[in-house]
Amino acid sequence: DIEKTEKTSLSDKDLIGIGEFILLFSSPEVQKEVVARFIDGRTMRGTPVTWDIGAKSFELLRTDAGDAEETAEEIMLVNFSELKAIFFLEEDSASKPSIPSEMINTEEMLEVSFSDGEKIEGHPLNDYSDVSRRFYLVPREMPNVGSVLIERASVDEVTRREAPIESESAKSAGPLAFFRKRKGAAPTE
Repeated sequence: DIEKTEKTSLSDKDLIGIGEFILLFSSPEVQKEVVARFIDGRTMRGTPVTWDIGAKSFELLRTDAGDAEETAEEIMLVNFSELKAIFFLEEDSASKPSIPSEMINTEEMLEVSFSDGEKIEGHPLNDYSDVSRRFYLVPREMPNVGSVLIERASVDEVTRREAPIESESAKSAGPLAFFRKRKGAAPTE
């Protein structure tokens, strides 16, 4: 209900009225490509059309070819209760992360053990709760995966521990710092 005649920035879910039409702006940041992994072992790849982790389901625009009855570019209704986890893909490992670093609890690590025996390890978000139906995890050592939404019903156990503290010199030297430091040293018995 505010008339604008100049350039204005939009936020996710803003309504824009043009003549008799009302348009819903959906932020492209929300529209990340995902891989949905189901409890029964199925996977689907696509882009969420709707997204509310408090809802029972969301719509997924499929970008993969399913079985003979499904086609690529099909919108599917996905029930959270049927899921194990949803992996939010990054375009490349050097791209800007989808979750701002200030929202990630880097002082804590979670090891999530799923009912099927698979495990995943990573940092929770600052608002992590032991009682929430689903939660986000920023995975460790998963290139091109920015975050994972885990459905708690598919989890056997969540183990919490302090994250190892990396010294500033180790961070700046990179993963091969220990090797480079020891390379010139004489071998010891």
